[in-house]
Formats: sequence, C-alpha cells, structure tokens
Amino acid sequence: MFVATAIPLAIISMFVHELGHALYMRKYGIRIATFSLGFPFPVSLFFRWRKYFGETVFQITPLLFFGAYVKAVDDKKMERLPYSNQADICGAGPLANLLFAFMLVFVLAFWKAIWPSPGSANLVHK
Repeated sequence: MFVATAIPLAIISMFVHELGHALYMRKYGIRIATFSLGFPFPVSLFFRWRKYFGETVFQITPLLFFGAYVKAVDDKKMERLPYSNQADICGAGPLANLLFAFMLVFVLAFWKAIWPSPGSANLVHK
C-alpha cells in the first residue's frame, strides 16, 4: 500500500517542482523548449499543443520515470537575467513542492471529514 501511494506522489511532486520552475521562467520571458518527466532516452512520447504552449515540447519517458527537467530555448537569455530573477526561478521549484506538501498535509489532516471510512457510520458509541 505504501509503494502504491508513494510512487504516484513522487511523480506528482516532480511535476509540481518543474512546473514551479517553468512558471517563473515564463514570468521572466524565458521560452521553454522542453518540459520532461523522466530522462530523455530514445523511446519517448512527445506531446505538442501549439495553441496553448507555443513551441514547448511536453515529454514523458516511460523507461526511467524518476526524474524531470525544464529546458529553456535560450540558456544565454537566462544567464543575462539579474541574479534576483535567477534566484526566483531556482527557488520556485522547492517553493512549489512546499506548497504541495502543505496541501497534502491539510488534506490528510481532514481526511475523515472529507472521505469517511466505510464502517464509521455503523459504529455505536456507548
């Protein structure tokens, strides 16, 4: 049960982390070339939604799924940003993970109120 819960949470956590970096890259005008879950091995699934995301390639690599990255179109443009903006981009991933963790703790703390266990309605308290 633990592994069945831990693996999807780890994958979601990696996605949220990289999404934090990607959002701040877009905020500072850095175009994103690739948003990838998994490492780029030869067998990959590519998704392109030009209408919404421009030239960004969303990549899922099923061979080795534990890993993720966001790649900029022009790395030199990111290097020319002020250090405070670069720090924002670097810190956005861990901040997104922190917000995700708080959300998870909140949901788990109120789990019984949100989703009561099947036998809880039949209990008689004396």
